Amino acid sequence: MATPTPPPPASPSVISSNHHQNLHSVFVYGSLLADDVVKALLNRVPQNSPAILDNFKRFSIEGRIYPAILPVENAQVTGRKSY
Repeated sequence: MATPTPPPPASPSVISSNHHQNLHSVFVYGSLLADDVVKALLNRVPQNSPAILDNFKRFSIEGRIYPAILPVENAQVTGRKSY
């Protein structure tokens, strides 16, 4: 049985286009709202816009410096939607 021939490599514009189509948005809050923190983590600052996450509430975690969010009816967490 012959081994299938792989398809030719895609041109950079096709790779770039497909790459963007496969990206997801993410809700960020807390220290991830600061551009300098995001840049230190990702080496870039993604496009983003203000966002509200309904039916969640932000809580402090004992012994931790970062917050958490948990489902709570009629609550909201403000943050940003990053692309």
